[in-house]
Amino acid sequence: MNQETCSILVCDDNIDHLMLIKRELERHSPAFQVTTVTSAQVFRQELARAPQDVVIIDYLLRDVNGLDLLREVTARHPGTVAIMITGMGNEDVAVQAMKSGAGDYVIKSTGSFAVVPLVVERALERKALLATKTALEGRVGRASQLQVLGTLALGVAHDLNGLLGVVLGRAESLRLRADPESARELAVIESAARDAAVIVRRVLDFAGGRPAQPPVAVPLADAVRDCLEFTRSRWESDARRRGVSYELALDLPDDLAIEAQPAAVREVITNLIANALEAMPEGGTLFVRAMRDERQAHLFVQDTGAGMSRAQIDGLFDLCRGSDKPGGHGIGLATCLALLEEMGGSIRVESELDAGTTCEVVLPLRAVASPATAGAGALPVAAVPAGLRVLVVDNEPRVAELLADVLAAEGQQVVIAFSGEEAMSKFEPGAFDVIFCDLSLPGMSGLEVARAARALDPAIATILVTGWGGEAELAGTADAVIDLTALKPLDVASIRSLAAEGARLASARRGDGVSG
Repeated sequence: MNQETCSILVCDDNIDHLMLIKRELERHSPAFQVTTVTSAQVFRQELARAPQDVVIIDYLLRDVNGLDLLREVTARHPGTVAIMITGMGNEDVAVQAMKSGAGDYVIKSTGSFAVVPLVVERALERKALLATKTALEGRVGRASQLQVLGTLALGVAHDLNGLLGVVLGRAESLRLRADPESARELAVIESAARDAAVIVRRVLDFAGGRPAQPPVAVPLADAVRDCLEFTRSRWESDARRRGVSYELALDLPDDLAIEAQPAAVREVITNLIANALEAMPEGGTLFVRAMRDERQAHLFVQDTGAGMSRAQIDGLFDLCRGSDKPGGHGIGLATCLALLEEMGGSIRVESELDAGTTCEVVLPLRAVASPATAGAGALPVAAVPAGLRVLVVDNEPRVAELLADVLAAEGQQVVIAFSGEEAMSKFEPGAFDVIFCDLSLPGMSGLEVARAARALDPAIATILVTGWGGEAELAGTADAVIDLTALKPLDVASIRSLAAEGARLASARRGDGVSG
């Protein structure tokens, strides 16, 4: 026996048989803890008093039919192994017993009591095997469900990447020619779209089994200010409409930077600010302050709301219960905890009823922000020569039109195709300098389009774009015909940079005597 003890309840109104069964069981294994009874009434009482691993029931009892008692046990105690024992020597009884849920049966005869312990062990082994089989089937079922969800998530994330590219590109294009106030609002939209793209990429990375992006230096004060802009409608315009007001109290050192993933940090801070505002439906003060110690940065988000009990705090990070917490706290906190732990950080919540709540976020410290985190557009963008001839191929019209509008605004000549087949019908050697092509086209794939275009025009620069995210998808395109690869969503600066580099490559090839 693998288990330390096995409780066995034996019911037989023949005292001699009862004692023989008990003796054989206890002789076989000290793990068998045997209780004997002589009536169905006492049997029921004993089973109600203490659950049993195994019951052995005689077929003919004075006060009840053994089969009825067996059915009662299997219905009320499905985890108990039931064994029927009979002296009738009739196989029909055994068949009825098995149909009634018995794990096994024993026909009384000379020497039959000696096999009872073996029958018990065999029945227990079958029960264990069945439990293992059921557990494995459950795991397989859950794994299949997760696989389906992962596949669905990949497809949804791919489509969202394309749409985010449209939002990001259009907002950026508008910002470049907007008045200062509108430009500020559009910059918030751009930043939110970039963060949404990072969240989508996390979905793609998780579903595709890819590692998370490495952390960079993030100025904490800038991240907080970005999040306050994201939530401005909540604490300003919506509050004004409801007739309440919020005060902001900030204490944020400008030289404090953390080692983290920028979008993940903003997601955490935005969640904490949203929760704090929800906890103050009648208005109040939102305190946000930061400090450092030798190795870590500490960010405190505090509200003057109703506060929480210890029981409520204990359930805050429960993924299934978090959003049910009163006063607004708990929304997204399970996600915040997961993101922070992934970045080597932590979160702690302190609260008292009628005294507000303080959330403390701890993340690894970075003394000085790196130049790369200075903000969008910090990288230089090469000028695109006017008159560049570009073929844009994407089956999503809004994405294709965005690329075309950005390039046309730079004085480029753009032709759009919405499939690989349409692209090749418009393609002629020497007619284009650069081709922007989506990787996942229906029918003729982006890679096939690039190969066909290069075969017809060896000088053309080929740029392959994908919304699947991650290097693994693009790794399969490591082909001599592919010059540049890029991940969606593309902003205006990325489109210009890719076009400029494509123009340089095409010009160099044609200047070297390569032509269509």
